[in-house]
Amino acid sequence: MPDAARPDLTAVTDYDAATDAGRSAARRDRKDRRDALAVAVGEQARGASRSLAELSAKVAGSRRGMARQTADQARLRTELSLFARELDALVGRTRSDDAPWAVASSALLADATQAFAAGELAESYRLLSAARRQSYDGRGRDELTLEATAIEDAARAHLRAADAGRLTKQLGALKASDRLEKVRLHLAAAREQVDEATIAHDERARVAARGLVHIGVLLAVLIFGGAVAAWLSTSLADEGEALRNLDNYLTICALGGMGVALSLLLPWRRIGGRPQVLDFLHPLDVTFLRLVLGIGVAVAVVTVLQSDLQAGLDLAGVKAYPWAIAAGFSERLLDRRMAMADAEVDTR
Repeated sequence: MPDAARPDLTAVTDYDAATDAGRSAARRDRKDRRDALAVAVGEQARGASRSLAELSAKVAGSRRGMARQTADQARLRTELSLFARELDALVGRTRSDDAPWAVASSALLADATQAFAAGELAESYRLLSAARRQSYDGRGRDELTLEATAIEDAARAHLRAADAGRLTKQLGALKASDRLEKVRLHLAAAREQVDEATIAHDERARVAARGLVHIGVLLAVLIFGGAVAAWLSTSLADEGEALRNLDNYLTICALGGMGVALSLLLPWRRIGGRPQVLDFLHPLDVTFLRLVLGIGVAVAVVTVLQSDLQAGLDLAGVKAYPWAIAAGFSERLLDRRMAMADAEVDTR
C-alpha cells in the first residue's frame, strides 16, 4: 500500500523528526550553558587571583601592617602569605584553575586578606580557616594524612584534654581504605573545631590586652591630673612639699621613670615563661604600661611618705627622691599582672 494511504506512518515520522530536533536543541542549550558557566568560573578565578594579589601587596606595603604590628598580627600576616603560595602551588600542580574548590578557596583567601587589612583579625583568621578547608578537595591522601597530624597537634595545644582526646580518637578511627570524601569531611570538621577554639582564645587575649592598655591610659590621665593640681596649688605650697609644687611633682615623675629604666636595664631575673598576652600588645604599649606603672607608684609612695600619716618623718624636698627612684622598680609588677591575665584567659 502506498505511504499516502497510511497517514499513521507519516504522523510517526513527523513525531520522530520533531523529537530529534527538540533533543538536539536541548543538547545545544545545555552545552551553551556549560560553556558560559566555564567562562564565568574562569573569570571569577582570575578575578579572585588578581584581587588576592592586589590585597597581598596592599598588606605587605601598608604601614599599619608593619609599623604598628603585634606578634599576633605578624603571625596571621605570615600565615596568609604562606597559604597564598601554598594554594598557588596546589592549583598549579593539580591543574585545577577552574575547579570549584580552587575558586572558592581563592575567594575566601582574598576576603581573609581584606579583613586583615581592615584590622578585623578574628574574621580574617576565620576566613583563612574556611579557605584551608576548601583546599582539602584538591589534596591527595598523603597530604591529608599530614594535615590530620597537624590538626591533632593543634587540638592538644588549644582544646581541653577531654575534647582533644575525643577529636584525636575520631581522626585515628579513619582508615586508609576510607573514601577521600569521608576523610575530607572529617578533617574539615576537626579543623573547624580547633580553629574556632583558637579564635575564641585569641579574642579573649585581645580583650585582656586592651584592658591593660585602658588601665594604663587611666593611670596616665590620673598622673596628668596630679600635675595640673600641683600647678594650681604651687603658689600656696611649701617648696619642700613635692606633690604640692609643680617642679617637685615633675621631678618625682622623672625619677620614677628613671627607676623604670634602671629596672629594665639591670640583669634582674624575671618570672619564668613569656606571657601569652604579650603577643597581643605592641612593644610600645608594653613600654608605656611599665612607664606609667613606675611613675604612678612613685607618686603614690611619695604622697604617703609626705602625708600627715608619716608626721614623724622628714621627707621633704630631695629627701623623697631616693624613694621615687626605688618606686620605679615596681614596673616588675606588670609581669605578674600579665601572668594573671594569661590565667584568666586560659580558664574561661
